[in-house]
Amino acid sequence: MATIYGYLYDDKGVFVEQVPIYGVFDEEGNESHPLPPKVTLIDPPPMNTFPYFDEDKQLWVPTVVPDPLPEQKPDAPIFNAEEEIRKLREEYLKEIKSLKEEVSQWKRINSDLSSSLQRTRYYLTLALPGASHLFRD
Repeated sequence: MATIYGYLYDDKGVFVEQVPIYGVFDEEGNESHPLPPKVTLIDPPPMNTFPYFDEDKQLWVPTVVPDPLPEQKPDAPIFNAEEEIRKLREEYLKEIKSLKEEVSQWKRINSDLSSSLQRTRYYLTLALPGASHLFRD
């Protein structure tokens, strides 16, 4: 016995639910599926159209026409992940190079300051021999 599904609608023709319709056999063994009242086998349109069933015309009538999906412009840029990754990589490499140059500059400045500090300690030790203990590390 095969089961098919129909669409139940209320007195106003509004879709209620999908219902199973069980087959019955006659004396000759032929199967039939008698439809209960307010049930149709016609598929309803999408539910976002709020359809109702017109019994006279035997069809579902949508009450709301859904907004069409916006069409994509043919000249709209298409996202390319590989291109975006390449661009980000280039930006990161430039930033790394910039940071390396900045670190190099700070190392030179530190080296210059260290040399100046050593010279200053040396000359202060010569100028003030009794206070040389103040200028040690």
